[in-house]
Formats: sequence, structure tokens, C-alpha cells
Amino acid sequence: MNQVRHPGQPNFTGRGVHALSAIRVCETFVASKPKSGLTRVRPFVYVSAEDFSRPLVSVRYLETKREAEKRIEEIVRDHPQYKGIYVRPSKYTALVIRFDE
Repeated sequence: MNQVRHPGQPNFTGRGVHALSAIRVCETFVASKPKSGLTRVRPFVYVSAEDFSRPLVSVRYLETKREAEKRIEEIVRDHPQYKGIYVRPSKYTALVIRFDE
């Protein structure tokens, strides 16, 4: 499989391109200006993955999802007007939503 390498980013393989794309979208989102008068926190929602369907879903796929969550959290940490929200679909519940206070 081809390696996708970007300076300063986690080492994503082809399977991690979606995660890398989410990181780029998050960077663009926090660089955007909110509409004037908007004072509430702006959420960035990332659909991640839960570890319930292996071996159908590879460990590396799940690792790239967690790496993306971590990087998104680092990005929004520096911008208090933004918040990361992570949706992890599960076989036991419709959605597992995690967001850090």
C-alpha cells in the first residue's frame, strides 16, 4: 500500500487518507471566521469508529481514526471557541458520542 506522508502529521497509509482529510477540514474550520454576533462554541463533529467489528475493520484503520481524534483535539484546544465532538458508531448503541469538556 502506498504511504501518504505529510510533514508534521501522523504517518497515515492510504486507509488513513480520510482521517487526514478530516484534520485538514478541522484546520480550515478553525481558521474560518464565524458570522458576526455568534458567541456560542462552534462544534467540529468527526465520525470516528468503534472497535467492534474486527477482523472486518483493521487495527490500523482504528489507529488512524484515534490519531485523527487526537490531532483534532490538539487543534481545537488552541481555539477555545471551538469544540471537538467524536461520534463512534457501535453495534450496541446507535451512536457513541464523546466530547471533552
